[in-house]
Amino acid sequence: MVRGVDAFLAKPFEPAEMVRLVRRLAGRPGGGGSGDPEPVVRPAG
Repeated sequence: MVRGVDAFLAKPFEPAEMVRLVRRLAGRPGGGGSGDPEPVVRPAG
């Protein structure tokens, strides 16, 4: 199966922007959304 690009983040980006994108992609069919509680994500530093 050939896959394309589903999203792109240009550097620099805000960590919250990446979290939103990952959540959106994970919620799509075939995106691997597990239904587990949302993890706590904290920016480094």
